[in-house]
Amino acid sequence: MSAIETLPPDQRAVLQLILKQGRGYADLSGLLRIDEAAVRARAHAGLEALAPAGAGAALSDERRAQIGDWLLGQQDDDARAETLQHLSDSRAARRFARALHEQLAPFASGALPELPAAARNGAAPPPAEPKQDAPPPPPPPRPAPAPSRRAPEPRRSSKLGGALLIAGVAVLIVVVLVILINGGGDDDEPTTSTPTAAQTQATRTTAGRGAATDDTTILQQVNLRAPGGGETPIGIAFILLRDERPVVAVQVEGIPANGADDVYATWLRNADTGSARFLGYFPGQVGRDQRFTVSAPLPRDTAQFNQIVISQESIDAREAPARPASIVLQGTIRVNRTG
Repeated sequence: MSAIETLPPDQRAVLQLILKQGRGYADLSGLLRIDEAAVRARAHAGLEALAPAGAGAALSDERRAQIGDWLLGQQDDDARAETLQHLSDSRAARRFARALHEQLAPFASGALPELPAAARNGAAPPPAEPKQDAPPPPPPPRPAPAPSRRAPEPRRSSKLGGALLIAGVAVLIVVVLVILINGGGDDDEPTTSTPTAAQTQATRTTAGRGAATDDTTILQQVNLRAPGGGETPIGIAFILLRDERPVVAVQVEGIPANGADDVYATWLRNADTGSARFLGYFPGQVGRDQRFTVSAPLPRDTAQFNQIVISQESIDAREAPARPASIVLQGTIRVNRTG
């Protein structure tokens, strides 16, 4: 397991969104519905955990935070110039920045800032002056632009930690916020008025009617894979807590488009006993994009189950199914919930 994957989910999600998508603190503040200072604090806490023990011991908290902002591309021109000057002057600062650079580079979709060289005698070397009797040298060739932080390089779909599923973190949080704002379900039990598969296929989800004010906490990430293996379809699920209400949010890609007679559903399942709890159908038709995002409140007896399952069900069913008909994706959850 890589170091970044050992971070708490909220810190890991913020760092991954910045590194994979080039998001800014202010951007994530609006996306996650938390203060910009809280976004920055989560990013810095993750960086402190990633840095080797003692790497920044000689630096103040403010200096380490300054270097962290620089590495994550979160500074304006003036702040960036100040940071570069400090890195050039301070061996301890360069050592701390280099240690973090090595940890973050494998997860960045683009190039991280390059460390400046050490200053000579405590000051940056002055530029060379052209000779008076010689024409000025031609300007140096422009370096090739670094890969864009906002255009991630293609990655194999089988790498569930890749750009596709990292982007899903933000999407899923927003979806869950909208559903909870609009009164989407009880935290004790799923709605007792379960629509039929046919009714669900005719329903489209509406969103955007409100704004969240409280934090959403990511408790757990679950990678979803096909039971028989293979690179597609793939999925990711998040167990989230909002206002003490547990919710599961799922994003799936590469899944076959629905036919005229089928619909996708989400379940909790116990792989040992075969018992299952139906959470709901996907409220729409999966088309040529072969993707969907869905969420549902978790019941109180979630601890009885150890899997999240996506199944393919018949559209002709007139009541909620008791067991998954055809499992398309599944993933293991770790639940510690009682009561």
